[in-house]
Amino acid sequence: MTYKKLVTMIFGAFLVLIFAATVHARMTAREISNLKSELDKQGATFTVGTNPATERDMNELCGLVPPDNWQEGAPFRAMELRSAALPSSFSWCDQGACPPIRNQGSCGSCWAFATVGPLESNILIQGGEPTDLSEQYLVSCTDAGNCGGGWWAHEYHQNPGAVPEDEFPYVAWNAPCGGPYTHPWQIEDWAYIGYSGSVPSTDEIKQAIMDYGPVTVAIYVGPAFWAYKGGIFNTSEDGTVNHGVVLVGWDDNQGADGVWILRNSWGTGWGEGGYMRIEYGTSQVGYSANYIIYSMDITANFTGEPTENVTPNTVHFTDLSTGNITSWFWDFGDESTSEEQHPTHIYDAPGAYTVSLTVSGPGGSDTETKTDFISATRAPRKTIVPALIPLGMP
Repeated sequence: MTYKKLVTMIFGAFLVLIFAATVHARMTAREISNLKSELDKQGATFTVGTNPATERDMNELCGLVPPDNWQEGAPFRAMELRSAALPSSFSWCDQGACPPIRNQGSCGSCWAFATVGPLESNILIQGGEPTDLSEQYLVSCTDAGNCGGGWWAHEYHQNPGAVPEDEFPYVAWNAPCGGPYTHPWQIEDWAYIGYSGSVPSTDEIKQAIMDYGPVTVAIYVGPAFWAYKGGIFNTSEDGTVNHGVVLVGWDDNQGADGVWILRNSWGTGWGEGGYMRIEYGTSQVGYSANYIIYSMDITANFTGEPTENVTPNTVHFTDLSTGNITSWFWDFGDESTSEEQHPTHIYDAPGAYTVSLTVSGPGGSDTETKTDFISATRAPRKTIVPALIPLGMP
């Protein structure tokens, strides 16, 4: 750790102590003026001032609540580092894969926005149309959290999947769940970067961004972050992580040793159009860093039970397709069809039936055909045996 970095960390802790009594209230003009003076003394390379975030209570902005012992059983995976292949600077925004900045409003739902952000970007990375997904669904319909705070919710994007924004628009309060909703987008998997619950190495986070798109991370937010207007954030405000954000890229050529390009959920009036350039290792940025695995590739597959029976043969079909699927079309081979995902069909006539399933989604479509998959045979006729009349009976 450099001397400059150590001084920055000590100063950041000093700032937190100064503002400890007011960090949960709206920041006043006097407090901002005092903050500017202290930052000038420290040689900060960023500016602070009144912004839409400082007009809100800190509890309305920082709602990340790490569960107790969250590391136990969590899906940690090491990155296959290819440092030589990593450029000195990279941003998914330069690749057209950053959706518009969102605004969580007066609700501690940063964890939901930090969950949704990487999936919206991944859809763009893979050539999909710009997509607005529902954070309110995560707030109102899952156990991951609410406006009082929460934790990452990727498992709900894995099963049952993400909900379109227009089905459940964001309202910034703990609205009833409602529904039912469609779930057109599902991730294949997700994982934490590395082996522990701390901050992964800079190269590990870079590799994850390059391989899997923007990553979700935690950070500690203090008064300087709260009032950030622009520049390179280099004041380390230390405390328990309390805010969820997304890292979309990096630049080794800025700051002391390089900066992350951080995407926030406080609207475009905060920071640099909703973004921040923050030095590596500052304010625990990168804590619990995690990524998603998403693919728009679609592969059709199915099964059915029973495949052999007498008529009428009732078959329960199960869709086993993978990918981002939004519609299903079954052809049962007897001039009957269905658009259900897991249909049940009755075969009344004997015969061998070829069944096909076509699945479709934003990434295209695929068809699986199974020839003579269902066999229905005529039920044997019952033989009526006449009753025998014993001899001697009248």
